[in-house]
Amino acid sequence: MRLEVFAVQYRAIQPDEIEQLKRAEEYCFFIPPEDNEPWMDRKVRPEYLLGAFGDDGVMKAGLTNFPFQLYIGGAKLGMGGIAGVVSWPEYRREGNVGELLIRLLHQEREKGVPLSGLFPFKQSFYRRFGWEVSAAWLMTDIPIDGLAQYRRSEGFIRHFAPGQADWRSLETLYAARFASRFGAMVRETEHHWVNWVLVDWSRWGRWHTAVWSTGPAAEPEGYLLYKFNKDEKTNQQQILIKELVALTPAAERGLWGFIAQHDSQVAVAQIRTRRDYPLWHLVENTREVKSTLQSGWMLRFVDMLAAFETRPWPGAPEASFAIGAVDEHLPWNSGTFRLRIEAERCTLTPAPAETAALAADQRTWAQLYAGFIQPEQAVMTGRMTCTDEKALKALSAALAGKEMWFYEYF
Repeated sequence: MRLEVFAVQYRAIQPDEIEQLKRAEEYCFFIPPEDNEPWMDRKVRPEYLLGAFGDDGVMKAGLTNFPFQLYIGGAKLGMGGIAGVVSWPEYRREGNVGELLIRLLHQEREKGVPLSGLFPFKQSFYRRFGWEVSAAWLMTDIPIDGLAQYRRSEGFIRHFAPGQADWRSLETLYAARFASRFGAMVRETEHHWVNWVLVDWSRWGRWHTAVWSTGPAAEPEGYLLYKFNKDEKTNQQQILIKELVALTPAAERGLWGFIAQHDSQVAVAQIRTRRDYPLWHLVENTREVKSTLQSGWMLRFVDMLAAFETRPWPGAPEASFAIGAVDEHLPWNSGTFRLRIEAERCTLTPAPAETAALAADQRTWAQLYAGFIQPEQAVMTGRMTCTDEKALKALSAALAGKEMWFYEYF
C-alpha cells in the first residue's frame, strides 16, 4: 500500500482550526469536553496558538503560549508560558513538536520576550530543547489539631464564597507582597484573576476566599484562597490552601487561626510553599508535619542577554568578568560575554577574544538565573567551569536570596 506524504506547515492556528486543537487535547490529556471547553474559551486566544499542519489541512501537532509577565526585583519581565503541547500519535516522532518549540522561541525573541517557562509531561523531552528544571516546592500536610494555638488569633475575617471576592482588593494585597520579589506572576487584570486565580467556573477551582484585617473598618492585610477535598487514600477531609498572602505577622497568624477553626470539619490542612519555608514554626511537634519536596516548572532563555540586562540586581556588588554560554538551538545565546554589574544593573557584552572565568550551558545559566541552584553547586557538580574564584564569589553574591516563585499552573 502506498502512503501519501504531506509537507508540514508550521504556522498560527486559525480561529476555524481551534476545534482541531481542542479535540487533540481531549484525546492526548484524557480531558472530557465539558471540562476542556470552558478552559479553552476562558484562557486561550487564537494569537496564543501555533500548529503543525499537513497539506491536507490536518493538524499534526499544536501548542499554546501564554503571554505572562513575572515580577523580578520590582521590574516586569515577559515570560511565554507554554502549555497544551499535543501531537496525534500517528504523527509522533516526526520532529513536529520540536520544530514548533524552536520556531516559537524565534517568534518570542522578535517580540522582545526574554524567558520561556513550562510544566513538562516529561522533563527529559524538554531538556533536549533547552528547558531546565528551575523551581521546586514543598507540599505540606499539617494536622488541623496542630494549629490549635492559633484559634484565638486576633483580627477580623471576612469570608467570600467562590466567585464573590473583589479581585481588585486581592490584587492590592498580592502586588504589595510580591512586586519587589522574584518570580511572581503579574496579575494586574480582571481576566487573570478570574481565569487563573479565582477560577470559580471550573470544577477544579471553586476557591473560597478569606480576607483578614484588624477590624471591620480596617484595610485588609492578608487573604487566603482555599477549598475542601476528601483524600482518597486516607478518606480524610482536607482544607486545601491555594494561596496564603499576608503583609504582616498579625495577618499571617489570623489566617492560620481561621484555618484552625475548621477542626470540626477537616483533619488536615495542605499547602504548597517555597522549599525554604517548611512551616515547622506552626506546630509544637514537627514530626506531625509531613512535607514532600516536588519539582516544579522548567525555564529557558529566549534571549539570555536581554534577560540579564532588563532585570534589576538589588544588593548585587559591582563586578566585571567574562562568562561563557552554550545554546544548541539559539545561537545568539552562545558565546563569551563580558558581564558587568554596576549600580544594581547588569550588562552582557559579546567578548569573543576573552577567556571565560565562568562557563556553562544555557540550561545551567537558566537555573542560576532563577535562583534554583547557586554557582558553587554548579561548579561542584561539574555543570560550570571556573577559572576565577573572585568571579564565582561575585556571581554568588549577586544571585543570593533571589529564588523565583509563582503560584500559577499552566
